Amino acid sequence: MESPVIRLLLVEDDREDVFLFRKLLNKIRPLRFDLVVCEGVKEALKILDQQHIDLIISDFVLGLESGLDLLKHLRKSETAPPVIMITSMDQREVDIACMRAGAKEYLKKGSMTSELLDRTIRYTLRNHQAEQDLKAALNVRDQMLSIISHDICAPIATLRSTFKFCAEQVEQQPTPTLKKFLSRGETNAEQLLDLTTKLLHWARAQTDHLVVAPEVIECVDLIRTVHAALEPVLHGKELELVAEVEQDAIIYADREMVETVLRNLLSNAIKFSHHGKTVYLTIRTVKDETHLIVRDEGLGMGEELRASLFDQRKKTSRPGTSNEAGHGLGLMLVKSFVQRNHGAIEVESELGVGTTFTVKLPNHVVSTKS
Repeated sequence: MESPVIRLLLVEDDREDVFLFRKLLNKIRPLRFDLVVCEGVKEALKILDQQHIDLIISDFVLGLESGLDLLKHLRKSETAPPVIMITSMDQREVDIACMRAGAKEYLKKGSMTSELLDRTIRYTLRNHQAEQDLKAALNVRDQMLSIISHDICAPIATLRSTFKFCAEQVEQQPTPTLKKFLSRGETNAEQLLDLTTKLLHWARAQTDHLVVAPEVIECVDLIRTVHAALEPVLHGKELELVAEVEQDAIIYADREMVETVLRNLLSNAIKFSHHGKTVYLTIRTVKDETHLIVRDEGLGMGEELRASLFDQRKKTSRPGTSNEAGHGLGLMLVKSFVQRNHGAIEVESELGVGTTFTVKLPNHVVSTKS
């Protein structure tokens, strides 16, 4: 199996050094490089804005500019690639300044060999990936703590108060009053169970412990299963689900995950639809993909909210048309499950008009080879 190609940006204004650097890279095996060269900071930032770069190697002195200027700009971005700084100067102060500014490694041109460059590149990329994994894990932890402290503790407190009231007033209060409070407690328990289930699914999806077991799924059968689960909610808001499914449409993915994806998207459509309206579900085959399209005629979203829907760092939950509670986990779970099954998700929405989610999943066996 061939090694993946590393997109490497070399920021160097000396042509001879660029030539020597190419020679060193060509000696490194089995790593493969797609080398992009520029001479200054502005040009480098423009390239980073337009292309995906895995690693930057920059000279410290770039005419009137410095590699420190590049590092200063990169520190503003959370997704900036790692930087290895190179220089012909032999000053410890320069080394320290570069590392403090954010460079991952520091090499001197006169002593650079292909072996040293190879080790430095491998170490830098491995260390950068470890840092990204740690940030992702900390983000998951913070998100879970936020949800537990806000969205789980509140319904538990309400549930406790409801049962305490019923226990204390069971002999004094008339039956209709007790039924009302018990019904309220049941609703809180259902919301809590739904949230806890989504939270656990989502947390597992952020780790490597989630097993994906793809199989052939017949879409007609999929619709039947999901519709049955949502029938009570549809009935409660007097909504009609209109499904248009190609008779032979299939999906090759994990059945439980696909059911979760579709159930969450339809639940969202129901939540933000007005009483008596219609929710539309269309499933069709497009070449080697099957598209699941969920459309509603509900509240819709503005551009800012739509753009941040799948951002774990932002809380995008809002109440539904019947003041249904939300916690923002459903769509993050949907995106994670779709990606785990080699799919993609798109959203179109207009405030006051409605929202359309399109999930694209494979309808054939997908190779996982690099």
